[in-house]
Amino acid sequence: MFFKIIKVILFSFLLISCGGGDEGSNSNKVFDIEELKIKRSILIYGNNEIYQRSVFYDSLTKNISNPLIIWIHGGGWIYGSPEGDDTLLYNKTNLLKGYPVLSVGYRLGEEGIFPNAENDVKYVLDFILGKTDCLLCKDEKWNKIKEYAKNGIILSGGSAGAHIALYLSFFYKDENKILCTHSVAGVINLIDLDNYIDYTKQLIMNHFTSEEKRVEADIIRLSLNNIISFPVIITASRKDKLVPLETVLPLRGANNFIININYIIYYWIIKFSY
Repeated sequence: MFFKIIKVILFSFLLISCGGGDEGSNSNKVFDIEELKIKRSILIYGNNEIYQRSVFYDSLTKNISNPLIIWIHGGGWIYGSPEGDDTLLYNKTNLLKGYPVLSVGYRLGEEGIFPNAENDVKYVLDFILGKTDCLLCKDEKWNKIKEYAKNGIILSGGSAGAHIALYLSFFYKDENKILCTHSVAGVINLIDLDNYIDYTKQLIMNHFTSEEKRVEADIIRLSLNNIISFPVIITASRKDKLVPLETVLPLRGANNFIININYIIYYWIIKFSY
């Protein structure tokens, strides 16, 4: 069991292997579908086809034994899309190694204020896990996604999407199909906003429209009152101005939470794992 958990943790670090750390680096280019040897399918799951859609990146290696990566895009809860560059940037290594990625879109802006965006992603997860029906999920690709999910799910996201992944982890804290959660530059602290710049603070207050909602979705508070059965990996950077490291550090010592700082370990992971 110990080695299985370690392998899952090592695998989860691959999620950002091509994302680098500095926003202006040359690594942040768009990778085309042919280069990654994958097929891309747009799958509608809700009545709002602008937001309630997912993009399935399926490897041409046809390795049905691989687990499913679920990626939730960032964008401060106001912009971004499941087809966005961040999906390919943070998942390139995994796609090249044959791992399928389902990038889940969700309602944004006023339509997506808490808990609407979170419920969109939860609806897709519940459907994949067989907990609910999805009347609009008729495409046969959903069946393949469910087959991958039988091998396990890596729940992951960046920035605002990382917060959604972390928040939903507490709903699935005893779900044995979820191998781990991986947060990349995720918003953690929703109660003490003093360490955020004004831009990030405003985004948080726009999405969580009351102090009561911020308390409800605060990851630090949730970690104190709940035990998640699978590893939760938090990736943060000392250089991140939007989500400062100080807002993440209170999670140190939380049960099953692992904090990785400043992208130091990734190159070792890429070289020696999988």
